[in-house]
Amino acid sequence: MDPLWLRQGAENYRGYTSPEITVTRYQDPEMIAQFLREVSIYGPHSNLFSHFPIRASVRDDFPTELGGVFVTHHQQQIRVAKQGQVIVTESIPSAFYSPGFDAGSFRIRGVPYFLLATYSRSSTHMVWIGFYRGDGTRLYLATRPIRDIWHVVPSPNGFTIVGDSDCTRIFL
Repeated sequence: MDPLWLRQGAENYRGYTSPEITVTRYQDPEMIAQFLREVSIYGPHSNLFSHFPIRASVRDDFPTELGGVFVTHHQQQIRVAKQGQVIVTESIPSAFYSPGFDAGSFRIRGVPYFLLATYSRSSTHMVWIGFYRGDGTRLYLATRPIRDIWHVVPSPNGFTIVGDSDCTRIFL
């Protein structure tokens, strides 16, 4: 069991929402039912970015290519490099000390974007998610209860996070 301070640190994480994006939570029982059926077949969170054209699992200290960028993870530090230049250095809350994370990349109106997500231990039940433009510009960072992020689906203007009771649409 994680100590209370560790869980509180994840729950009270000050994320970030760029003024360039719009975040909307809404109910879509049909979409939720579709992905819950997939979860019952494949297991929870086994294919978080399965609808992305480019996706990868990133393990500790092993640079992973993701649509023109290289992503690395070491302890609570995420780095993304493009053409040898570090474009993202992100420290994540200490509750997220898992050995790696998931990544997905896609394009919106021809511009590359990528998402990163990692899980805390099962006793904390949290997910950290980050959304970035291909040049490394931070657009959205958040920690959410694991029940709020079962699947992420790209769309022509952004993406939708499907949870067990509602959806969150993030679009430009």
